[in-house]
Amino acid sequence: MRLFSIIILAFLVFPSLTFAQKFNNDNTKYFGVAILDNKTTKKGKFKYHQGSESIHFNDGTTLNANQTLYFQYYDDEQKLNHYYFSLKNKNGELGFYELLLNGKILLYKKDILVEKNHIDTHQTLITMNMGHIIEPKLYYIDNDTIQPLELFEQDILPKMKGKMEQVSQYIVLNQLNMNFLADQITIIDYFNEIQEQ
Repeated sequence: MRLFSIIILAFLVFPSLTFAQKFNNDNTKYFGVAILDNKTTKKGKFKYHQGSESIHFNDGTTLNANQTLYFQYYDDEQKLNHYYFSLKNKNGELGFYELLLNGKILLYKKDILVEKNHIDTHQTLITMNMGHIIEPKLYYIDNDTIQPLELFEQDILPKMKGKMEQVSQYIVLNQLNMNFLADQITIIDYFNEIQEQ
């Protein structure tokens, strides 16, 4: 199961590295599709600007989270499909969040560009980029609102009732630490898997 944690780490770190490298390079374009709030579809090459939460198509069309329900694209470099949903945070503001795990507990990610003087690689996965740090933040859905995952034991474990004995055994057996980002993802993935059985 440690292999799964390493794969999850790679999934979080390498896209962040790519994002950090491309943050100042607006020439990266992907072919994808967006589903708009009026249920129409827009396909084509576009670039996603995370800072402004907008999608810029080659034809000059610009869409934001208020106009878009969902968009996806395939990244040839990473060989990954990326799925983003327009979701409301606790302040009622819409933003794009990338879906990481689908199941009873939906898990999303958003890369945040921050400036820091001190880097703590023990608690989070971070990437340096010319004085800036890309931090992947995890989010989950609670009462139809996207919430930042801050305290795993408080935010997520209560949602696992009925399966806690199995989840606890899995954590011990695989020597997982609920304070580590990759292990949190592994635990949620396992819960979603046994929930379907």
